[in-house]
Amino acid sequence: IGEDQIWLLNVSKNIKKGVSLSDALYYYRIRNNSVVHSNIWNEKKMSEVYAREKMVELTEKFYPSLSRYAHVKYRNCLNAVGLSLFKGRQFKELKGVSRYCRRYVSDYIKSPSVSMINKLKAVLLQIVCFIFS
Repeated sequence: IGEDQIWLLNVSKNIKKGVSLSDALYYYRIRNNSVVHSNIWNEKKMSEVYAREKMVELTEKFYPSLSRYAHVKYRNCLNAVGLSLFKGRQFKELKGVSRYCRRYVSDYIKSPSVSMINKLKAVLLQIVCFIFS
């Protein structure tokens, strides 16, 4: 989960020249029952957290001007995973995620590119993690 994006970040650092095409040559299929898009907790969802964290690390190292976008994607992932754990009453796992949730929260909430609903989810998750940690 997320390995394709990590691969792309690693490969793109070696690109010297690029071309932009207006044609859609890549199609991303979203399945509601996939690990990433499901609301049901699955241990594989932590793979997405680790992948997003790695993407933040690579983006900060190779593309610092774009790192804020990687942080937003990372935090959106944390919101989804954390709230899924809370809904599933999996408080032990939620405690493990809470250390990730504390990172970058203030930058996320201040970001103009984050929707109000995602900011509210982040605040709610901070409260939940505080209570259960």
